[in-house]
Amino acid sequence: MVKQVSFSSKKSPRIVESRKSRRRPADLTAKIVSTQSPSAVSCKIQDISESGASIRVSESHVLPKRFYIVLSHTGMIYEAEVVWVAYAQRGLRFIGAYTSADKVPPWLEPYRRQTAVAARG
Repeated sequence: MVKQVSFSSKKSPRIVESRKSRRRPADLTAKIVSTQSPSAVSCKIQDISESGASIRVSESHVLPKRFYIVLSHTGMIYEAEVVWVAYAQRGLRFIGAYTSADKVPPWLEPYRRQTAVAARG
């Protein structure tokens, strides 16, 4: 179940840090891809750690609970799960990762090639 976060209260929300690894600020672009959708969705990674990330996507995009996120600058691919939603922001937990040297499912190869071309050009 995805946790829906609300900021409508007049009181500041109390946030308890429960992450296993510390997130660091990032300003990275990425693509969200899924077997459930024929097209990729662009997103902005706001912060990232070894175990997850915070991303921003258009509020109009409905994302599946699980998907792959392809980092544009490295070609690194993470299998991710949405754990919380706050308007256009999503909190992700990484389930798996593929480096540029790892074999990926065949349907992911075109996305990896696109990022490799973009990183060179």
